[in-house]
Amino acid sequence: MDITYQKDDDLDFLQYCTESDLKVLADILIYDEDKKERRTGELMKHEEFKSHNGKPDQYRLCWQL
Repeated sequence: MDITYQKDDDLDFLQYCTESDLKVLADILIYDEDKKERRTGELMKHEEFKSHNGKPDQYRLCWQL
């Protein structure tokens, strides 16, 4: 699985978001309205994202994903 960050000036603000803000965004991308994991979601499959699981700043470490 290869997800690469593509520079987008409209998304640069993400690097300044708090951990809780990024978690909210990640939850929207990962889970549907029934809290089931989206089949099309790639974030949860990404090794770098999984390697930070449980760390206090896990979302800030992976904002580019």
